[in-house]
Amino acid sequence: MTDLCNKVGSCLEQAPFCAQMARDLQALVLSVDYRMGPLSKFPAALEDAEDVLDAILNPTAPAYSELRGALSEKIKMNNQPDVAKKIDIDTTRIAISGFSSGGNLALNLGLSVLPPQLEAPWPSRFPEGYTKHIPLLLFYPAFDSRQLPSERTKPRGMPMTKGFWDETNDKLVPTYLPREQASHPRASPGLAGIKDGLHPQARMLLVLPEMDTLAEQSETWVKKVADEGREEHLVVERYPVSAHLC
Repeated sequence: MTDLCNKVGSCLEQAPFCAQMARDLQALVLSVDYRMGPLSKFPAALEDAEDVLDAILNPTAPAYSELRGALSEKIKMNNQPDVAKKIDIDTTRIAISGFSSGGNLALNLGLSVLPPQLEAPWPSRFPEGYTKHIPLLLFYPAFDSRQLPSERTKPRGMPMTKGFWDETNDKLVPTYLPREQASHPRASPGLAGIKDGLHPQARMLLVLPEMDTLAEQSETWVKKVADEGREEHLVVERYPVSAHLC
């Protein structure tokens, strides 16, 4: 299972969640420390996520053996040498999880963006012939990056935020994603095609806190999934009094 989150400081912010998932599911959980603005620009974070998925799925990827060696060394450091000899990754049982902007990346990994949306195809790293289900656990993702934080619709009853935070967030977002690229279907995966673009094995869980400025675009995407014939592959969990947490 790979987890991608919106990090304030580092990927360690999601360490408790990843540790719980590893314990409860007896699973190997990888947390991706992807690049962010202002030092990096779009699509750096997505490229990092794709590189990790390549390292899991693709034996010809440069990091394929490196990842497995690193995992073995990590287990040895935790005084489990016998387990280290048996380390393997079951590539038929992969789930992708992400919070907020990490949810944006998680959905991206299950999408192929095809012409005419882009001049050249940008396929998913999951091959077309992948036969197992691909769980995408989407925790209040950013589906549409065309809106700056201050431009999003605030749900009725949502407490007003201080202008300082709206202004700060509005200035931070373009340091990674320039406004002229905000409508790119990889920057705004809610704009990408579902019928032809979403991997046929994708199975999605959307966790939707309704006291969130991302709620409106989430509902728009839910309707799009239904309109394009994938409603049966989407489960939506709505939390009326919950807010954006990560």
